[in-house]
Amino acid sequence: METRYTLMEAPAAMLIGRRGFFKVVGLVVACAALASFAISDLIAKRNKILLARQDGLYRDDLRLQKMNLASAHQNPSVKKAYEDMNGKPCEGLMYDLVHTTYSARANLDLEEKSHEA
Repeated sequence: METRYTLMEAPAAMLIGRRGFFKVVGLVVACAALASFAISDLIAKRNKILLARQDGLYRDDLRLQKMNLASAHQNPSVKKAYEDMNGKPCEGLMYDLVHTTYSARANLDLEEKSHEA
């Protein structure tokens, strides 16, 4: 006589018992709580640093305003440079020497090049 066997899968709810389910859910909740705590802690530290930097910049700005040095052209060293070169702020050669421009450096070729023209 031939015996036939059939495979019957257990329902998904029976694959893991109640105790195992609570263990898995507990681990997932613990991981999510630790991750959220770590992220919020990083954000709080970052905000603390940003606020301290902002406070320092405001204090420096107030100090310079009291010394009447709020603008670069009020600085005695810069005034002396203007006098030595017979120039005025934001004028011709003085503008070119004092002001800078931004150049994106993300795609610069870093190979050493000769500076000869």
